Amino acid sequence: MNIIYSLIVVVTLSLISFSSVAKTITAVGSTIDSTEKEISLQAAKQGKSYKILGAFFKNRVYMIAKLIPVSKNDAS
Repeated sequence: MNIIYSLIVVVTLSLISFSSVAKTITAVGSTIDSTEKEISLQAAKQGKSYKILGAFFKNRVYMIAKLIPVSKNDAS
């Protein structure tokens, strides 16, 4: 479990350098659907859309997504 947590931390910290371009968010859940729903809720709170960068599972699902601005075409 510590290895998984360490991997998540390393990946998240490596993406911090891109924080000025795009913010990343993470979520942990018991299923892919519930974890993606959490990502979706976090993005909606910030008024952004999201693109999933990666996910992996071993007892729990770990997911990282990049927040992207909602384009005018998506808002309709």
